[in-house]
Amino acid sequence: MTIRALMVGEGKLSAGVFYAGECCGRAQTKMCAGNAVLTIALSNLYLWEAGHGRLYDVRFTFEEGCVERYFGMCEIRFDGGVFFY
Repeated sequence: MTIRALMVGEGKLSAGVFYAGECCGRAQTKMCAGNAVLTIALSNLYLWEAGHGRLYDVRFTFEEGCVERYFGMCEIRFDGGVFFY
């Protein structure tokens, strides 16, 4: 997965992705003011389905600050002109 962030300031930006408390991937970069791009290879892929959330937690750390969010992954495809997800 790729994370793009607009940063203000300088420091180390890191992100950790977790599923059910287990770490699935991490990445970090040093920042000067501007855009940051982190690419994280997930060790396990759990797809979101209606009725089965299967949400990941992501923890962003920039120097002393920390923000946590969640997200889901799903497969999107076109087959014979029909959209599936």
